[in-house]
Amino acid sequence: SSSSVTTYKLKDKAEVYVNGVKITDPGDATLDEYILNNETGKVTLIDETEVGSTSTDGYYDCIMITYYADAVVDYTQTTSSYNRIGFKTYDNIDSRIQWDPEDDDRTVTFTKDGKSIEWTELAEYDVLSIAYDVTVNFSKSSFYDVIVAQNTVSGTVTSRDVDSDKNIFNSIKVDGTEYDVAGLLTPADIELSGSYTFYLNAFNYIVYADENASSKNVGVFVGMYNSNSSTYPIIKYIDSEGNVVTKEAKDMTEAEKFYDLVNAEKSYAENGYPTVKVGPDITSANIMNMVFEYSLSSGKIKFKDSVNPVNKADDEGNYSKLEYRADQSRLGSYTLNESVTKILDLDAYLNDDGNVGVMSLSTFVDDAEYSAFLYDRNSSGDYRLCLVLDGTTSITADTTVAVVMSDPQETEIDGTQYTTFTVAKDGQEDVTVNVEETDLDVAEGDVIVYSLKSDGTAVNLTKLVDANVKYEGWYTDSKPMISSPTVDAWTSSSKDVETYFGPVYQKSNNNIEIFTAVGERDYTVETNGVVATEKAAVASNVLTDTEMLNISGANAYIYDYSSSEKYRVTAGAVPNVSKSIYNKDVVLGDDNTVIDWSAVVANDVNPSFAFVKVVDNYVTDVVFFLAN
Repeated sequence: SSSSVTTYKLKDKAEVYVNGVKITDPGDATLDEYILNNETGKVTLIDETEVGSTSTDGYYDCIMITYYADAVVDYTQTTSSYNRIGFKTYDNIDSRIQWDPEDDDRTVTFTKDGKSIEWTELAEYDVLSIAYDVTVNFSKSSFYDVIVAQNTVSGTVTSRDVDSDKNIFNSIKVDGTEYDVAGLLTPADIELSGSYTFYLNAFNYIVYADENASSKNVGVFVGMYNSNSSTYPIIKYIDSEGNVVTKEAKDMTEAEKFYDLVNAEKSYAENGYPTVKVGPDITSANIMNMVFEYSLSSGKIKFKDSVNPVNKADDEGNYSKLEYRADQSRLGSYTLNESVTKILDLDAYLNDDGNVGVMSLSTFVDDAEYSAFLYDRNSSGDYRLCLVLDGTTSITADTTVAVVMSDPQETEIDGTQYTTFTVAKDGQEDVTVNVEETDLDVAEGDVIVYSLKSDGTAVNLTKLVDANVKYEGWYTDSKPMISSPTVDAWTSSSKDVETYFGPVYQKSNNNIEIFTAVGERDYTVETNGVVATEKAAVASNVLTDTEMLNISGANAYIYDYSSSEKYRVTAGAVPNVSKSIYNKDVVLGDDNTVIDWSAVVANDVNPSFAFVKVVDNYVTDVVFFLAN
């Protein structure tokens, strides 16, 4: 492309060496490949002197060429028998370098900034310029001389110089600075005005580009239809911010790509444009395969590529649930990042055509399982898109309980009617709960459990303990209230969940012992005239079994009957509770085996009551109902 040309005459049958190896019978194709198309190598012409003379004939006898193939490091691996470097992308070579470190017939060298380095110093995204024996297959070369570069430039593409005949770049301007481009990138890889991180080789050529998350447009295709006001079909999709968007396809070629994405059946209207005969059946069984990358031009949408999830469903459409680990910000084995990962909750959209929820990492429940799919891993190992299909509105074994602090009232938020009240939850007081239900049956002191949708509203609210305004509501003259309140999600959980509610026998700083069962009573039955005495567990005034539980570290709440109403619920550490939780006069009977509840009531002994939740043998929540 230079406007200045210098001509050098070659001797007939001039010898050609590439990377020090002689080329047998070189021809025009050899010179095209290693000289005309050699962007970063060097060419040295040698004109030998005549024998017995110091002069030359002006014809060059030998051409010495250095030639480099570019590659970008993906990973490094070493075993007892080989060292290996895998490539993300590469130029007319194999997908990796592999060599036996004990093989003395092969040399492998690495140079960076003019200094020798060890291959173990290589990192992902390093750019390699590799000289090798081009006369044999890349893997058979007896040497690899590698120049390593770690140069990057980030910015917006302000102009592109494209050789349309060859479909290659001549150069790219990044924020106004021009860079030459190696042959690994094509015009289809780089969008004008797109924002990228470019990786450069040691010769300052752009070799690889990683589109910045802020400029990459990724959506979830959910429908297509024709419109009388539009020339081409309308594409309906969910963008990465959770908006349901409609855009006209740029042309019919682009529209066809969306048909192919969903394999929709086509029929042709009179104008020749295909329409969706049966609209795309977007469900939780296939929506994970509807993610695509796109660009917008003059308000119209252009399909760039499909984006596949890293965790795929099996042939029957089944997929494994992923467990969330809060301490590692990992969903299954996939790392999420609050500032990088776009998390879309599609549960409501798929089930009732509601709005798409936008989640944060704090929405996930530690150790809970979710049906989710991950897309587009960046260089730091974080995934840029996460689709959650279910689990966000489920009660799990790890869903903590809450104690209602205020009676519910009706509120309106952004035009939506809610029932609103406050609770003590996760050790905190005055947590606001909004529920899209009316006539909600909750009151101060009730122990409840609920889950949150991605928009923060509560669903699946279940009452576990129905509190009483008066302390005496916990018992009759003949028996105390004893139960094991639970929900279906706990009984079907892979974790062992147990709940108890009953009068407190005794409590220390770290332990609580509560009565959990009524006693056995003799009763008579008559069968065919034969009278027999049998024993059975009955709801009676006799208490027998207790359960000792360690409550250190649990979320603890107090409902204090000695306080005025509306101020009875508090949250705090159990050892710091000022009032005695139990009454020491509540003791076992004279034979140290049973307590007669009617005797307790007759003696005005008022034990406190407690609700306790246990997950895998650890107490997670305890609610004390303090006697007067």
